[in-house]
Amino acid sequence: MLLKLKFIKIILLIYGLIILASCNYVGTFSSDVPKQYRFELANAERNLNTHPDSVLQITTSIIKSADSLSLNKAFLLKLYLLKQQAFSRLRKMDSVLALGETIRAVAENLNDSIAIAESLLPVKGDIDFRQQKKLAVYLPGAIHTFSVQKMPFKEARLRAMYGAILIQSGNVVEAQAFLLKAYDMIEKMDSLKYLTSISINIGNNYQRLRNEDLALQYYNRALNFSRKFQDSLSSVSVLMNIGIFYSQIKLDSAEIYYRRAMNFLPKKGSSFLQMKLEYNMAVAAYKVKKYKQSADKFQEMLTNCLKNNQTEGYANALNGLAKVYLETNQLPLAITAGKRAFFVFDSLGLPYDALRQSEDLVSMFEKSGNVIDEIREMKVSKKLNDSLMSAEKELAVHDMEDKYQSEKKVMEIRHLNKEISIRHIGILILVIVALFLYVLWRRTRLLYKERRLAFDALMHRYKLERGQRLTASKKAIKEKQALPIDNSLAISPSLALMDSLKNWFETEKPFLDEAFKAEDIANYLQLNQRELVNFLKEKGYQNISDLVNRYRIEEVKILFDDRKNDNLTFEAIARQAGFGSKQTFFSVFQKYVGMTPSYYRSQIRNNHSSTAT
Repeated sequence: MLLKLKFIKIILLIYGLIILASCNYVGTFSSDVPKQYRFELANAERNLNTHPDSVLQITTSIIKSADSLSLNKAFLLKLYLLKQQAFSRLRKMDSVLALGETIRAVAENLNDSIAIAESLLPVKGDIDFRQQKKLAVYLPGAIHTFSVQKMPFKEARLRAMYGAILIQSGNVVEAQAFLLKAYDMIEKMDSLKYLTSISINIGNNYQRLRNEDLALQYYNRALNFSRKFQDSLSSVSVLMNIGIFYSQIKLDSAEIYYRRAMNFLPKKGSSFLQMKLEYNMAVAAYKVKKYKQSADKFQEMLTNCLKNNQTEGYANALNGLAKVYLETNQLPLAITAGKRAFFVFDSLGLPYDALRQSEDLVSMFEKSGNVIDEIREMKVSKKLNDSLMSAEKELAVHDMEDKYQSEKKVMEIRHLNKEISIRHIGILILVIVALFLYVLWRRTRLLYKERRLAFDALMHRYKLERGQRLTASKKAIKEKQALPIDNSLAISPSLALMDSLKNWFETEKPFLDEAFKAEDIANYLQLNQRELVNFLKEKGYQNISDLVNRYRIEEVKILFDDRKNDNLTFEAIARQAGFGSKQTFFSVFQKYVGMTPSYYRSQIRNNHSSTAT
């Protein structure tokens, strides 16, 4: 039994090794780390959450100190992923996005679909829509990879990210499906901390779908989650989105929520949220024609953006100021702010914002009567418009190509996973067959061994019984010859009856008749049934059938020993010995001899014959 268990363990170990060898992808953290870097890398992984800046130093040092061409590609990929996570902890999204592109390039060469999917997870917060579209190409395949690999938490996070990107693309119906699925998955895993941002996006989407009740319901859920985990940044984001929601229907309520959001702003690490909040507050004041308040907010936003080097926010603040100045008849200031906003939008490569600003400048020049600048600005506007149309066409073609490549990659991954699954099933079947054959061989071997032991034991018992019978027979003959004839001795009735019965059975063999009954013995001995049973029990027989069956079995043995009967079937021999059926014969023979008739005939008799010879 122990040998069997040991063999099963060996088979399972071999199967596991074969599966690992058959995998065509290199896991993100499966490669062996070179010895000289093990301590440093272990320390970096340990400090990722608490000291991400130290992780950056360690990973950068390893990459710089070693020739990147000499490093194992899988190990290099691990370094890049660790470094990307450190950038994400420090909320340096530009570095996260740039490093993500490098990771995906290396992972594609290694055919490592998991690393590609992992490179998307550290992306957090608001990023440029063009960057979102780049990530969207990889997201369906990454979601499928995590689904196949049974990583539901990571799958849910990417579903939430893809849903947010689909919202920006205007595909609100499909976006809602991804977001609600992500919400359900994370809720089942009891990871409520991650539901805040998902709830905000679901609320925003319901707002676009004009379902205000459900939008508010999910905004309130997000607010409760942020309060529960005391996440001030999430609270600011939720309150700001609720304010944006009310800005469409109730401006007073919007201002209230904006002020509440401002109270939750932490002093550090919130410049981006602060900029968005100030912009929305300024826009809300502009809508209710509180131009002084709006201008002050835009000025405050302008100062903060210059301080924090937030160029896009700076341009939006200038754009807002230009509109306020235009409404308050400060045309020269409006034109100055509009020109500066156009310059920044154009330099940032934001053609849509630049085009809108250029159109606003045309209106300003027209209002001021400056025809020359108006014409010049119209030309700029037309040029931008033509350029955008051309760029949109190129982008559409590029998007189609990206979509094709993405679908192609998904199909390749599915095909690869299918091949791996078929290979694993084949290996498993082979292992099961090998295990079954081994168990069958073991059972056959044990059965043969048991039969051999039984045969040896029966042969020994048979020889002993045969020797005892021969010895007893010779002794009886000698004693009979030695005894003088004394007619005066009286023989006991019991012995006389037994001798008479044995003489009748041995000479006339009445038991060979199938119809022979206990009544025949009772009549022969002139006893009733009860007296006969008691008489036989005194002589060591269990009952009348015991006596008859013993004589019939001895007759069968005699018939088996006679070579003339070799061609006779068991049923024929049983009939000759007085048995009424083959089944009765087999069961009686097994009981008195301890083996089947076929085994006795093929083994015991032949052995007996060879011994006699």
